[in-house]
Amino acid sequence: MSPDGRWVAFVSTRDGPHDVYRMRTDGSGLVQLTRGLDVWSQRSWSPDGRRLLVFGSATGLMEVYVMRADGADLTRLTGGREGER
Repeated sequence: MSPDGRWVAFVSTRDGPHDVYRMRTDGSGLVQLTRGLDVWSQRSWSPDGRRLLVFGSATGLMEVYVMRADGADLTRLTGGREGER
């Protein structure tokens, strides 16, 4: 749940691989935030609620990504080298 209690981010396979979705706590406003990232279940909100940290394997290796809470500006933080954990 976001720090302000308004949003929930979750992982689902409803459209293929494990992707991150966001919706209001009342169940409205469902938005798919990632596409084909194969996100693992871990995700975390930044303290101000403006960003999400997610763990995925689009490259076949565990990667760490950060993005805005609306799904924009997805940025890979790790280098995609084998052995990074």
